[in-house]
Amino acid sequence: MVVLAVIGILMVVLVTQFLPFLRRGEEMKTRAILEQVRTAIDLYENAQGDFPPSDFHGLASASPNAVNAGSESLTACLFSPNFPDKRPDQKWLVNTDGDSSEKPLTDLGTKELFEVGDAWGNPIAYFHNRDYGKTMTHRAYDPKANEWADYEVEARRNPAQGNSYYSAQDYQLISAGADGRFGTQDDLTNFQ
Repeated sequence: MVVLAVIGILMVVLVTQFLPFLRRGEEMKTRAILEQVRTAIDLYENAQGDFPPSDFHGLASASPNAVNAGSESLTACLFSPNFPDKRPDQKWLVNTDGDSSEKPLTDLGTKELFEVGDAWGNPIAYFHNRDYGKTMTHRAYDPKANEWADYEVEARRNPAQGNSYYSAQDYQLISAGADGRFGTQDDLTNFQ
């Protein structure tokens, strides 16, 4: 009985000491994903003359719902047969809202509308600069509540520069971070 109690105490101590390292590893993975996506977006812009849209206007299919539309549009563009350049790793693709298009928009061999996910499996929000000021709905997993939730997400403003938008002429990528909630202090972005 004493041995089991000691083992239990050691396990609690080890887990509490290990969690910060695990979280840092997931943050580093997400930063690497953001960098991979940023590189692909910049290559897309060089090839197409503009950044991928953060809505379905101009794509060959309409979005079946308004959830994750920016991220889905971005992924459809980066995995388009017309864009064979450097793409994000397919292992990061998620479909948190489970939707599909009327016809395949990518060369992934499916009608599924994927999003690029972060290390926690949540979609990375994407805003083209022309959609700054718009609110977009993104579905993410909240581990504290143990449920999927929809969040209203907006492009971020920089209060240090007169409340103008970060990356005002470009785009924004936003991960909900470890807590799975957009708009909290653990969010990870391509601009901070």
